[in-house]
Amino acid sequence: MQTTDGAIVGTSAFERGVRVAQTAAGRAGVLSTIFSTRTLGLTGALDGASQREYLSGLLIGHEISALQDLLQQRQQQTSLVILVGEPALCERYASALRAYGVARIQIMAQATERGLWQLALGAGLLKTV
Repeated sequence: MQTTDGAIVGTSAFERGVRVAQTAAGRAGVLSTIFSTRTLGLTGALDGASQREYLSGLLIGHEISALQDLLQQRQQQTSLVILVGEPALCERYASALRAYGVARIQIMAQATERGLWQLALGAGLLKTV
């Protein structure tokens, strides 16, 4: 979303960061784009909160780009990505993955709790009903 003064706020700043990671400059690596976060703040294009969102998108975008490069080198494709983690962060990754063309994404809710439950059952710490 853009404010009346042209600043980008919220998820649009995150998406902007993801898109920058996909550019030619982004393909040169994270160091080629990371300082754009500060520049956008100094020029007033992004406010403080938006800078944080932009940087998050930039870093996640670079991470996904590196993964795609690695898979391409190994001549492998991404058929399904399973995300495990805090729900809001998983949603960020899912959004960025979609921007990179990954269609099959699954978020594993409560993976830690379910795993610990299974470990407790397997160790005989809990009685089954």
